[in-house]
Amino acid sequence: MNDPNDHKYRKYHPYQGLYDVPAQNLYSLPTSPEFLFDEEALHQRRSWSESLQYYTGTGYLAGALLGGAKGSIEGIRAAEPGETVKLRVNRVLNSGGHMG
Repeated sequence: MNDPNDHKYRKYHPYQGLYDVPAQNLYSLPTSPEFLFDEEALHQRRSWSESLQYYTGTGYLAGALLGGAKGSIEGIRAAEPGETVKLRVNRVLNSGGHMG
């Protein structure tokens, strides 16, 4: 399975330059990614448009979450003395939604 003469493998000698160790102690390491099943290696990765949509959606979601958290903190800090719990919750939700 791991043919040392295969061009997809490179030689690894752990003691290279340290000792004069015989060549039978060489290890054959793959140069390409390894997969558990052969079907995984045949599966095509994301295209550029799929990557674009993925990263755009990830950025949008991260911005909405961070903006919502920042707005909620500002809403908590903006609470005035004497406000009811309903008003405080409303202020936090409104500012969180506005910033998000």
